Amino acid sequence: MDILEYLDSAKERLRSCQLEAVRSFVAYADENESDRAFLINLPTGAGKTGVISLISHLSSASKILVICHRKAVKDQLFKEISKKFFRITIKDADFELKKTYRDSNFEQGEGIYITSFQKLTMLGDDDLDQVQKDFDLIIVDEGHSEPSPVWREIIRQSSAMKVVITATPYRNDLFELNVSTEHFYVFTFKDAVAADVITEPFYEQITDEPSLLERIKKYLDTNDRLKCIIKCKNIDDIQKFHELLSPLYTTASVHERLEIDDAQNKFKRVGPALKIENLRIIIHQHKLDEGIDIPEAKLLVLTYELGSGRELVQAVGRIVRNYEEAQPLVLDLSRGANEGMWEGYLKFDYYLASGGASEFVSSLSTTYLIESFLESFPKYSYFDGKFKERVDLNYLSPEDDLKIPNASVCFVQKEEDFSLPLLMDRLYWELHGAGALVKSYEGVLDLKVMIYVEFNSSKFFSNKLFFEPKLHVIIVKEIDSGVAIFDSGGGRYYNQEKYRLRNAIHIDKLTALAAKTKIRQIKETHARAIGQAVRRPETVALKGQDLDGSRSSQSNSRYALTMVKVDNIGLDGKKDSSFYIGARSGRIVDQKESNFTLYDISQWIDAISECIEAGGNAGRLIKSYAQPIADKPDANILSVLLDFTELDGPTLIGQGEIHADFLYIDYDEGIIFDAHGETIALALVFRDDTSCFEVKLCGISNKKEDQQWIVEYLNRGDRLKILYEDGTTYLGGAFYKLALPYEMGIAAQDSFSGNSLFPLVEMLNSNLKEKGHVNDHKYYRTTKDSFDPDSIFHLIDKLKGYGDPATPLGELGPFAQYIPGCDLVLCTDMGVEPGDFILSSPEKLCFVHVKCGDARRPKSSAGAIAEVGSQAIKNIHMLVSSNKKIKPGNFSTWHQAWPSNTAEYPLDTRFRLANGKINHTPPTDDSLSKNVWELICKRRTSMRCKKEIWILAGNSFSAKHYIKSMENPLTCQPASIQAYQLIEDWLSTADELDVDLKIFTAP
Repeated sequence: MDILEYLDSAKERLRSCQLEAVRSFVAYADENESDRAFLINLPTGAGKTGVISLISHLSSASKILVICHRKAVKDQLFKEISKKFFRITIKDADFELKKTYRDSNFEQGEGIYITSFQKLTMLGDDDLDQVQKDFDLIIVDEGHSEPSPVWREIIRQSSAMKVVITATPYRNDLFELNVSTEHFYVFTFKDAVAADVITEPFYEQITDEPSLLERIKKYLDTNDRLKCIIKCKNIDDIQKFHELLSPLYTTASVHERLEIDDAQNKFKRVGPALKIENLRIIIHQHKLDEGIDIPEAKLLVLTYELGSGRELVQAVGRIVRNYEEAQPLVLDLSRGANEGMWEGYLKFDYYLASGGASEFVSSLSTTYLIESFLESFPKYSYFDGKFKERVDLNYLSPEDDLKIPNASVCFVQKEEDFSLPLLMDRLYWELHGAGALVKSYEGVLDLKVMIYVEFNSSKFFSNKLFFEPKLHVIIVKEIDSGVAIFDSGGGRYYNQEKYRLRNAIHIDKLTALAAKTKIRQIKETHARAIGQAVRRPETVALKGQDLDGSRSSQSNSRYALTMVKVDNIGLDGKKDSSFYIGARSGRIVDQKESNFTLYDISQWIDAISECIEAGGNAGRLIKSYAQPIADKPDANILSVLLDFTELDGPTLIGQGEIHADFLYIDYDEGIIFDAHGETIALALVFRDDTSCFEVKLCGISNKKEDQQWIVEYLNRGDRLKILYEDGTTYLGGAFYKLALPYEMGIAAQDSFSGNSLFPLVEMLNSNLKEKGHVNDHKYYRTTKDSFDPDSIFHLIDKLKGYGDPATPLGELGPFAQYIPGCDLVLCTDMGVEPGDFILSSPEKLCFVHVKCGDARRPKSSAGAIAEVGSQAIKNIHMLVSSNKKIKPGNFSTWHQAWPSNTAEYPLDTRFRLANGKINHTPPTDDSLSKNVWELICKRRTSMRCKKEIWILAGNSFSAKHYIKSMENPLTCQPASIQAYQLIEDWLSTADELDVDLKIFTAP
């Protein structure tokens, strides 16, 4: 009877997963792929020992070696394989079993030899060579356990078939085993639960010992056959819980350092403990994690944060076996850290169960590739001026072997329930699942260290594959103010709820590093705009030898600092320290020192942490930037800015795509925008615990998984900006209040001046005048209702036609298209004026300045626009100030006639259109003037209302001549270059204040 025939005859007595695992092995054996191992993944409790027994006895191999990692497991395997599985478990009394041996005497003839890695390490080279030659089949039980160097020699040199059986397929372990990517069997935890082979445990969080005792008692009292396993961090905790529970139930404790006390049920080994009559509770540290089957154990108490997901999975594996329909229960005292690690394991398991097994096993070949690549090098090589030893990640000593070229560490705030083991576990699983080879190192100073190798295909080939392995290092240290993380791979850690990490430590604290010495030099700053930045940059970067003294700091008040580079100068005039400080990630980079040992890095982090906590005066430049305000505003939200500029390019979403750009969106109890074919609906949620805004899907986007990445993307960094109606801005977890614009110093900004020119044919006419024809110093063609028809003032005055719905669009004049819906036309000419006209609509407020020359063929000289442009700029504060008390100098004359009450040819009213009335005659007092001024003040402080300066240059400046002249700067006329400089300067000033500048010129 061959192996498949036996399986068919015994299928009623075997689990389906055992049948499929052995059948898969047969297919592998038929291929005779001795250079690659056959992987079997079965969760704890699914019958791994049975599979080992079946393969060992049913295979055609005459000499089989079964390797495990601990004596307790070896003893249990011997009992099962030698007789128990066939004779008792599946009740087969007739099948002729092979002889079974244990330990390291491998010369007893054909049969099954069960040994441990520890025993193999004691063999000499000759004996190892003999092992490699003598065995036909090698089986490794619990292949997830740390591989041995002996195993490496056996697995690589032996011609025997190899089988690896594991409960947790960790890549960095399996790569040692060189598993086949074509033949494997994966039966996941999810599969086992669905097949009713095991039962998924429930988790309950316990906060105190009285609650723990009450819950243990409630569970055990429901069934007197059930047992409880308590896992403790150290021997002291074992003693504590033994004293706590032994009066209530028969309790046994196991630990290598315990003094054997039969009366108190304290033992060094598990075996004697399990023989205690009516045993209900077993307390241990690691003794029960693997290889011990206690079917009645259905309650697990985890008294601390376990150090790794592997340890957790093995611990939980003790209680998931089916027994009398009892529900496995885990009582977790780690404030959810262990449950979080368990959820990470389930996600990876679900990935395997949902079709990811083949992809995962295939990825193991890349890890084997890098190992083979490394082994192709000689053990020692001369490189870079010295002899260096070939790296082996399994036997690396981080403290001695690692060198960190540059200290680049992120300082991040932590949640109250932050768990360092949970963070490291989740990092492991994420990297592991992404295809990286990962290795964790414990007990490295006061640091957590992880090394991973990721594999990428070279981007230089389109249809060829070339692996580019890249090694990265992660170093984590918990500090009082948060967590310090070095990740050479550039991972993001701020605002990561899955890691229990909050926002980066605020840059206001980080800039204390600029106060390490009395003298500092600010080398570079980056800043993000506060408020709406339509006509000014969203971000501004400045570089210089010492920015502290090279730039007026007033203009910085409309920007929030996001990055700064600073040199601290010692008393000797030399550089004491130099840092890059980043706000988004909380990153501190040491730009002076390099080549750190792990001890150096640990000390460096402590020094930075102390500096952050101590604070200090970082200088006037850093302080000149917008400072956060304490309270969340009561005003309504006006709009939001979504920053997608960090996307690599257009990103598909549903039927549309999102481009790498800024999106300004009006807020109306939510955020709705069209992503080029796909409507996205988001809600804003303010978290009081972190004082941060977050977005979440709502409305038509609710529960759409393909849109969830938008939420994760926007909730990281400074990608969400919120604008309030009162001028407050939310950015990067803080609220900022805009300063008065006219109080700020203005710095020049690069801008394309040609975009500010608007040529109009009406601005070139031999009869055109500024205010009208003059005779004896009088505008004699002015009537009580209208300006001179040949004047620019008359062209502006046509806008009053908006007050009469019957006015044809063609009669509103050439400026109508630039201010649709105009509802205010006010002539403010004469005296200390803010401009010649103030025009406004609900969406726009314009101050108009007029100049008219007499050139028949105007060019583009600076002189043609210098006077009117200077007048416009010097009055810009009147357009942007939020102080109502600051009124135009000629405010008291607004209710008078134009140009004055004593003029021979007066225009009766300056209010050409106000309050819906054309040629609105004001009362004798200032009531209309005050009413209109209130409207102007309201609109100049409203973010809904755009601010504009109009310069009207008739018969004096040609846009065509200017553009043509500037096409070739080498031949450009000096007068046009001067005009270029003037316009650029005006635009810079206007853009700083979010004011648009329009210059209407002749064609």
